[in-house]
Amino acid sequence: MISLSPRVTEAIKPALAIAIIYAISFYMGWHRPYWAAVSAASVNLLSQGMTIHRGVIRTLSTLGGGLTAMVIIGMFPQERWAYMIAGTIPLFIWGYGCAGEKEDYLWVVAGITFMVIMAVALSIPDSTSGTVFDIVATRVTQTLMGSGVMVLIAVYLWPKQSINKYERTVRKGLKIHRRLLDLYRSSALQGKDANEKAKRLRVDDARLQEEVHFALHISENDSFEMLETRHQWHHFLHLGAAQIDTLESLRENLAEVRELDLKTYLPNLGDFLAEIDRRMEQIDLMVGRKRPNYAPRAVTLAFNEADVQALSRFQQASIGLTRNHLQKLHEITRSLYNTIAEIRMFERPEQTHDADHSGHEAHHSAGPRFVIDLDQLASGFGVVTGVWASFLLWILVYDVPNGSVFWAMAGIFTLIIAYRAEMPFWDIYWGWAVGAIVAGICYVYIMQHLDGYRELGAMIFIACFLMGYALYPRPHPGARMFAVISFTIVVLADNHQIYYMPQYLHQSLWLFLVMSVAVIARSFYVPLRPEKWVLRFHDRFFQHALWLISTLGPGRKPKPGLATLWKNAIYGDDISMLPGKMTWHAPMIDYRALTWLTPQQVDGLITSVFALSYRVKGLVEAAALPQAEPIEKLLRDEKQDWQLEIEEWLRRQAIAKDVANPPAADLPERLKRLEARISEALEQVDEGTLQPRDYENFHRLLGSYRSLSEAATEYARSASAIDWAVLREMRFPIGGQRGIWPVWRQGR
Repeated sequence: MISLSPRVTEAIKPALAIAIIYAISFYMGWHRPYWAAVSAASVNLLSQGMTIHRGVIRTLSTLGGGLTAMVIIGMFPQERWAYMIAGTIPLFIWGYGCAGEKEDYLWVVAGITFMVIMAVALSIPDSTSGTVFDIVATRVTQTLMGSGVMVLIAVYLWPKQSINKYERTVRKGLKIHRRLLDLYRSSALQGKDANEKAKRLRVDDARLQEEVHFALHISENDSFEMLETRHQWHHFLHLGAAQIDTLESLRENLAEVRELDLKTYLPNLGDFLAEIDRRMEQIDLMVGRKRPNYAPRAVTLAFNEADVQALSRFQQASIGLTRNHLQKLHEITRSLYNTIAEIRMFERPEQTHDADHSGHEAHHSAGPRFVIDLDQLASGFGVVTGVWASFLLWILVYDVPNGSVFWAMAGIFTLIIAYRAEMPFWDIYWGWAVGAIVAGICYVYIMQHLDGYRELGAMIFIACFLMGYALYPRPHPGARMFAVISFTIVVLADNHQIYYMPQYLHQSLWLFLVMSVAVIARSFYVPLRPEKWVLRFHDRFFQHALWLISTLGPGRKPKPGLATLWKNAIYGDDISMLPGKMTWHAPMIDYRALTWLTPQQVDGLITSVFALSYRVKGLVEAAALPQAEPIEKLLRDEKQDWQLEIEEWLRRQAIAKDVANPPAADLPERLKRLEARISEALEQVDEGTLQPRDYENFHRLLGSYRSLSEAATEYARSASAIDWAVLREMRFPIGGQRGIWPVWRQGR
């Protein structure tokens, strides 16, 4: 293996692959083999395993998309309206899938192949099912050949595995968890405020969650070791996500009991937290492939019930919830320890084996499930809209360039934009422009003077290498890939080459026309600027939180039905995902153009939205618990006033009005009045009427209301630092201070 810098190797790999592909294609007599070149450029990734995986996925999805096109064309021959309507269904499915997180590349390639086959079949006069079959067979063959060449180069010339990177990412996440635990331990034992110091760590962990899952997906394809243990690793990451959720809930509860000496009510709290920290230390050692030097021991968190009973009702609820979170953290760390010990094939302690079974099953049962993502729905509708808009242009506008291929290419670009929704549209134009310009130079000044494939192959290699080298690593990776693909399409290299300048200009301008149709179709469903993404997620979070909270008031539950169940499920999942999506898009904001806005302000806002998300979910869960009728009846008015106050505040956030004002400015006074009212209500209830579970459920509900109000106060503090009116103004995303390269991409 030749040792070169990443910039050189990432420029050589696609250039060499495309040169070889053209040599094979010309030798075999294939007509315009750019499809194979596009396949090679698309499957080129930093990891050899991921390159292999993507090559296989591309071949299978090409076959799947081609077969789907054959079926629809066969069902509706000579009926373009019928098969367009029928084709809308798979197009929506592919548009939905390509905006997701799991095998999104499979969906986008299947959709692209589907569009290409249908368009080419339309462009061939008197085409038959045999013609369509030949097109599909040619596409699959070229895809397999192009992907195979790139895989061979990735495996034998510059092999690179990502296992070490994945393990470093996992350890980075564990380090954040330990630092958070250390801050919360200081808060629990010494009464210190850990909120400000923990903000940055929580944002870093949220961004790391996306990175670590992607790194696992890559490393699964790099070695048999990771392939064999992938299920355990997925369970390990799921436990890690549960751990950070529990730590966040613990932080909120510790803020409520900061004035109390927790060691009085939980006597062995220090030893309990020290045991959890030692477990996390051993977990980190095992992830780093080192044998643990400490075996976890079972520790029970003591509870001084007599002293707890002397506290107010809210304080009792807060300590009870804090204890529950600590015990859950104890179970999660035990499961984490045993899971990584199983992965590394280290012997697990006998005393934890049986106890871990129940905990393992409990966490495993709460694993990933199917979730309807509203942004993926928008992606699916955007793809269908783009395809139909371009199709109607072809039908209704006289002499649209390239006829049937026009709407197919517009659909292809719409799918690509949905697949890379985070990429600024300026990068899309820029990448294709670079490829078209380089192809034009070669087409006009060089290609007509070449004699034989050696010279042509050298030209293709040099052109692709120079583009890859010059663009690395500043623009979006998709823009670098688009530059190479645009070059191969526009240069029109063929065995029987004909040079015609108007053809080059026609091809280049036509590409920009179809790209513009796709960008316009996208703008109806998704924002064109990163800060607008964050604003959209922010507003939708409060709209959906308002719906969920509004269903909890006394006598205000919506009528049971399928629509209500769907709304509750979709909105509940959405408010859990939206803070993470805000975290993902925040670094893409052009802070150089928005000089009054800083990354710290946005991070603070996102952190407070994370806290609100936890508290809204906590309140929904607490409200679902059965409440004792005597207490419910006596405190209905107080709870309704509290409910209306929170709803009004959420409504103001959803319409961006008075975002800096928290709910219930007189919160401390309200709490005192409510606690006094609780004491009076409990005195009116006959002794023995209420069970311990009734008190626990009611205290949890009241604690959830209080926690949500305090999280809202923290959000208002973060939101007050942002000029919302200016942020929501219309702004052109290019020119001015932005420059050629988006700021968020520099240095990556």
